[in-house]
Amino acid sequence: MPTQATARPVNVLSLDGGGIRGLILSLFLEAIETRTGKPISALFDIIAGTSTGGILALALSKPKEPGSQEPAFKASELVKLYDENGDKIFSRSISRMIETLGGLIEEKYSAQGLEGLLQRYFGETRLKEALCDVLITSYDIENRRPFYFKSSLARILPDYDHHMKDVARATSAAPTYFEPAKIPAENNQAGYWALVDGGVFANNPGLLAYTEAIRGRAPKNICLVSIGTGQMTSPLSYEAAKGWGAAQWVRPIIDVVFDGVSDSVDEVLARLLTYDNDYYRFQVDLKGVDEAMDNVEQDNLAALKKLAGQVIYPNRDEAGKPVLNEKLSEACDRLLINKFYPLNAKAVGQACGLPFQKVVTLIKNLQLDLDHSLCFTRTYFVNKKKSGQKVEKQESWYAPQMVDKVKAAC
Repeated sequence: MPTQATARPVNVLSLDGGGIRGLILSLFLEAIETRTGKPISALFDIIAGTSTGGILALALSKPKEPGSQEPAFKASELVKLYDENGDKIFSRSISRMIETLGGLIEEKYSAQGLEGLLQRYFGETRLKEALCDVLITSYDIENRRPFYFKSSLARILPDYDHHMKDVARATSAAPTYFEPAKIPAENNQAGYWALVDGGVFANNPGLLAYTEAIRGRAPKNICLVSIGTGQMTSPLSYEAAKGWGAAQWVRPIIDVVFDGVSDSVDEVLARLLTYDNDYYRFQVDLKGVDEAMDNVEQDNLAALKKLAGQVIYPNRDEAGKPVLNEKLSEACDRLLINKFYPLNAKAVGQACGLPFQKVVTLIKNLQLDLDHSLCFTRTYFVNKKKSGQKVEKQESWYAPQMVDKVKAAC
C-alpha cells in the first residue's frame, strides 16, 4: 500500500460555469486530449464541474457502453454541443420574451430544449457509472444549502445515485434563465430535491475539488487543472449603478456573483498549492466579446473560439503549425507523468536494488526508452541565470512496468 509520501499524485480537473461560454472549456479540453493522446476520463482521477462545466464533466466521464472503460464522447465532439445546440438550449422565442418581460417576471427560457438535449446525450446512464470520480455542484433552495452530486457516493449508496441527465439539469438551472430542477429523491421526505445552478455559491468548483482530493492524501500529491469560461472585463459604472433597483440589478448581480466567486477561488488555490506543477489555471480575457452566458449567435460563438484559440495556440512554428501554450503543454506532461509514468530512474533503481545510473544505461542499451508505453521523455526549457538564454533540457519518466523489465534484464 503506497504511503502519502510515495503515492502517485492525483490529477484533478475543475470546470467553471458560464452557459454558452462552456465552448471555451470544450476547446481547452480538446487541446489536452490532442496533446496527450488520452481521453479526459483516463487522465484525471477527479473532475469537478458547475453548470456548463458540470455537463461537460458528466459527458466526458459517461461510458460508451455499460461496463466499458471507453468514454462516450471525445472533447472535440462536445465542441459541437455548443456549435450545434446552443440555440436549442437558449431558444429565443419572441412570445416567450414578451410573456416573461425578458426574464423579469418568470424564467427567461423554457427548460424543454435543455432537457431534450440532456436526454439525447445521457439517456438513462446513472452517476455511479462515471469512468472517474465526478463532483457536480448544485444548490438546494428548499433546505437552503449547497448540494453535491458525487459518483464516489453513488457507487456505494443507492439513494445518491441519480441519472446523469438529472444531475446535469440540476447543476445548470441558472436562476432567472431556467426554472429550478425537480429531481426525484427517495432519501428526501418531500420525495424530490429542488435545485438550482451551483454557480450561486461555487461557479469555480476548484476549491471543492481540492478538498475532495486531499482526503487521506498529502497536499503535495495533488495536481489541479482549473479552466474558466472567460474573465469578464466590462465595467459597471458608478454613475449608472447608483440609481439601479432590483429590475436593473437582476442580470448584473448574477454575473458579479459568478465572476467574483471564480476569481476568489483562484486566489485561494494559488496560495494553497505552492509546490511546483501543482496548480494550473487557464482563463480567457473576454474583452471585446459579449460576456452574456446565453448569446448563441454564430458570430459570438466564432469570437469565443477565436479568443480561446489565441490562448491555447498563441504562436506558430517555422512551418506555420500552431504551437500549444507553453503552460498548457507543461500541464499535459505533468498529467501524463502523474497517471502513467510516475517513476524516475532513481525510483526504478530503488525497486530493483540498482544504482540509478546503471538503470539509465540498462534502459538505453535495451532500447526500452523507445517503448512509449514504458517511457515518457519530457522536453522543457530553463533560463540561464546570467544570460537569460533558454536552454533545452530533457527528463525521462517510467511506467511501473519498467521495474519488471529491468529486473528481467539483470
